Amino acid sequence: MAGFLSTSADLGTMVTGKQLHCHSVKSGLGKWISVANGLVDLYGKCGCMSDAQRAFGEITVPDTFSWNGLISGLASNGYISSALSAFDDMKLAGVKPDPVTFLLVLSACNNGKLVDLGIEYFKSMRETYDIVPQLDHYVHLVDILGQGGRLEEVMEVIQTMPFRADALIYKTLLRACKAHRNIPLAEDMAKRGLQLNPSDPAFYILLANLYDDCGRHDLGEKTRKVMSEKRLRKSPSQSWVEIRNKVHLFVAGERSHPQINEIYKKLESLEAEFKNHRHHQGMGVGDSYYHSEKLALAFALLNTPSKTPIRIVKNSSICKDCHNFIKFVTHLIDKEIIVREGKRLHSFRKGECSCTSY
Repeated sequence: MAGFLSTSADLGTMVTGKQLHCHSVKSGLGKWISVANGLVDLYGKCGCMSDAQRAFGEITVPDTFSWNGLISGLASNGYISSALSAFDDMKLAGVKPDPVTFLLVLSACNNGKLVDLGIEYFKSMRETYDIVPQLDHYVHLVDILGQGGRLEEVMEVIQTMPFRADALIYKTLLRACKAHRNIPLAEDMAKRGLQLNPSDPAFYILLANLYDDCGRHDLGEKTRKVMSEKRLRKSPSQSWVEIRNKVHLFVAGERSHPQINEIYKKLESLEAEFKNHRHHQGMGVGDSYYHSEKLALAFALLNTPSKTPIRIVKNSSICKDCHNFIKFVTHLIDKEIIVREGKRLHSFRKGECSCTSY
């Protein structure tokens, strides 16, 4: 049962998860703490934090996994203060944090732009809890400092940490360089990362996009040409949504779905309204083709009752254009739309998003 719940959580299949929840109650399996922890994980990953907190509250003696599930759900759904409060409650309950707990806490600090607090938590791992930070913890620290614009401190961390920097470290810092438009450091990070993983197209894509952002379109095109010559391609963006106990998978630009004509008509209608609104409101977004999350959204709008929330899971980050588009859809339609990208959830409602556009 715990395994089935974990699978439903990863897929974001809420309907199946609820059926499993009902079966666990009827069969008595819900009394097992592994099943209860699975329910906390399921509801947290599906964007239903009230249900996740209710499931957590029914656990007689929460263990480390229970607390980690609660903190993870709160942090990924944008409830940063509540996630850090849950960490304090965990300590007050006498449950010792483990390395995973600190990965979650550092992630919460990163999502909440709490740079100084994130540094304090990182230092407390060894000083207060005798937990030796691993490479994953340093990746989070690099991300926290990098997104905060403290790039010199990031380089000091990389040079002094007790591990050899891997490609993920350099990719993380490259993203920060893109956010802060630091071309020289970005070029250095891309070079180092490609030396470790020459087949990863993300380094070329991030660097090319940075050049574009800085007005160096010539360098952007040159970088994409090198990527093309090396025959490197980004993994296709995929999104899926569960409708009536069936998972529907969408790939950007595909036309194989049985309802594809209706889907495109729905998108064209929404796009027309969005462009008209953008013209009058001065919304600064670029043109975007039909990404997988847009296809999944249009399909769900065509096949769900008016008040039923829509839950979309994506295998990559949502782009700025699609993020603005989904916000606009919830401005038009009184409906909650939840998009999960990796470990972060975007809960759209009434023209706003839980991530506050970060």
